[in-house]
Amino acid sequence: IESLVVCDVDGDLVKKLREFRFRKETNNAAIIMKIDKDKQLVILDEEHEVSSQIGYCIMTSVL
Repeated sequence: IESLVVCDVDGDLVKKLREFRFRKETNNAAIIMKIDKDKQLVILDEEHEVSSQIGYCIMTSVL
């Protein structure tokens, strides 16, 4: 049986996500996050501008 492990979110990522959420730009963007299992921390992986009409926040694979 595995125990539940809750990850913290990197402080810089929290700032970046807040800026992303309330940004004034009209272009589209994506933030890709990943989990550092050793540190049990959600961290920024990549930032992109997206050509579609929707902004994205995507979580990807575990380190």
